[in-house]
Amino acid sequence: MNDLKFAFRQLLKNPGFTAVAVLTLALGIGANTAMFSLVNGVLLKPLPYPDSDRLVSLSENQREQGQDFVNLTAPGFTDWRTQSTVFEDLAAYQPGGFDLTGTGDPARLSGIRASASLFPLLRVQPELGRGFTESEDTFGGDRVAVIAHRLWQERFEGATDVLGKSVTLDGNSYTIVGVMPDGFRFAGLDADVWRPMAFEPWELENRGGHNYQAIGRLKPGVALAAARAEIEGIAERLSQQFELSRGWSVTMLPLQEQLVRGSERPLYVLFGAVGFVLLIACSNVANLLLARASGRAREFAIRGALGADRFRIVRQLVLESLILAGLGAAVGWLLAHWGLAAVLKLGTVGLPRLENVHLDTQVALFSILVVCIPGEFRRGAERRGARHHGGKRRTNRRKLRGQSTGARAGPAGGSDSHVAELRAHPCLGPGLRSGAHPHRVPVYARLALSGKQFQRTGAVPEGVPRPSG
Repeated sequence: MNDLKFAFRQLLKNPGFTAVAVLTLALGIGANTAMFSLVNGVLLKPLPYPDSDRLVSLSENQREQGQDFVNLTAPGFTDWRTQSTVFEDLAAYQPGGFDLTGTGDPARLSGIRASASLFPLLRVQPELGRGFTESEDTFGGDRVAVIAHRLWQERFEGATDVLGKSVTLDGNSYTIVGVMPDGFRFAGLDADVWRPMAFEPWELENRGGHNYQAIGRLKPGVALAAARAEIEGIAERLSQQFELSRGWSVTMLPLQEQLVRGSERPLYVLFGAVGFVLLIACSNVANLLLARASGRAREFAIRGALGADRFRIVRQLVLESLILAGLGAAVGWLLAHWGLAAVLKLGTVGLPRLENVHLDTQVALFSILVVCIPGEFRRGAERRGARHHGGKRRTNRRKLRGQSTGARAGPAGGSDSHVAELRAHPCLGPGLRSGAHPHRVPVYARLALSGKQFQRTGAVPEGVPRPSG
């Protein structure tokens, strides 16, 4: 506790140094914490669906023509769904927009047409009501809709009797059958309204209309390569059967990989860049600590003369560095919080899955790890400073011994006999008399050679402490 109080006093004695060191560390730690939050939320966290590793995205490609990740056709999706055996199910969806009228002020809503199989495939249930049935997902079926939690709160004030009410979309009346959970997003789309896909007859006949997207859930134990081989075989058969399908094949990727496609490289490059910022910050703080340690040489010398060994001095310095690291981490956490809030508020950075970006437990653990990196830089600087100070002490001690040796070899003569006499003197402890600490003898020998003779009665010259024992 005394060391801790002393460490705080030392830092408060130099507020300029403390402020510069803390702010430098805070910038490095805050930038790394914010970037890791983005990388973790966008790239590393699994999708918020049960068994999300079995979800895949399907699209078409015509690589000979340089086309990849092209939307599907309605008849192609229907053929894949009926002929494949490796999927639990497939679901098609089509993002779009709907004009809402008849409920408050008119508004343009974001919406999605989706197969009835989509919600069961994702293992997601509406908060209120239900999803679509297969009969509703056919042309001419009942006009039903599932609304988002946000729309439920804004337009219907969270009324529990919203189920069964009508909402007018694009001039047509739809019956509300469900309300999705708060914060539910799919494929990076924040939809207000969901409608059944219900392909129209002309859509099912149009093999040239690449207007739809699809996902699938692999059966347990089915490898991605095996599923890809089967679906490519189906596409090859369709290519031979239909003129408009000729040359088209299938691109299948894990759903998470498809959603973040194109974001990995920019995020990792930025993450590496802020890592270098942290290294620069650590280097600057280490140099500051080295300069400060050089200015405290007199303090270290006094503490060493009072009995403090090198370990005690280094321990004190490490404690000061831990306080600096803790303060830098606290300020850096605030900077990361403000930076992420600004990024999420802008919402125009073009990154998917921003709803998963938070300062959570994983980010906190990463911050602790980041704090250890500048801590190692600082401890290394302090150890070098302590070794430099220890080397000065050893040099001074050698000089002192050399002076004592010269005194013994000087004209006073008989110095060795004085040393022997001192070792045999009754006022010295047994360790000095036995020669266990010979490096202390020259000090007393120099006193003897200076004319301050010891008396056989056991008295010691005035000003020289009397050894115990």
